[in-house]
Amino acid sequence: MDFGAGDGTYAYRLAKARPDTLVLATDANLDAMAEISQRASAKPRKGGLTNAFFGRIALDESPGDLEHFADSLSVILPWGTLLAAVAHPKASLLARLFSLLKPGGTFEILFGYSECADGVMVKNHRLSPIDDTQLRALERSYRDVALSVKVRQASNYEVRLVPSTWAKKLSYGGKTRTFVRITGVVPVSSCETKK
Repeated sequence: MDFGAGDGTYAYRLAKARPDTLVLATDANLDAMAEISQRASAKPRKGGLTNAFFGRIALDESPGDLEHFADSLSVILPWGTLLAAVAHPKASLLARLFSLLKPGGTFEILFGYSECADGVMVKNHRLSPIDDTQLRALERSYRDVALSVKVRQASNYEVRLVPSTWAKKLSYGGKTRTFVRITGVVPVSSCETKK
């Protein structure tokens, strides 16, 4: 599942590269995914994909009917409210986000910003500068939700390799940003291991 999928390009390319994997792209703004969703619903000879689906869900509405739905979850270069939720996390919002995953499911979060490049958003969402202190604080916040997690800075080169429209804009846009990659696994509860 690609949560906060933006225009859906990343999810579309992921589904195309992995035809045996179901890929669900969700975003609070369904209109942003209209073009890619339409392309994915075309006949396969015209770029259509039978394994890509697009839908609307906002973080404050999740998990909804998608609780424990996904084997893996990606939040790739979120913006606005979703960026604030993953970069300055509150336990209740992380719990909503990670309840989309099956026990034992994996997640990847990639985000970036800087005060110089994104000053208004940084101020509006009270985002802390990304430094070693912030990385340690992020790791603690994610672990407070009982998640196995690794937090590290990501290079601009890594962001350029992400097959999404937004990744290209942020990494080639000429403005310097610091990026963070968070990966981990949602633990399998003791009840799950007994099944």
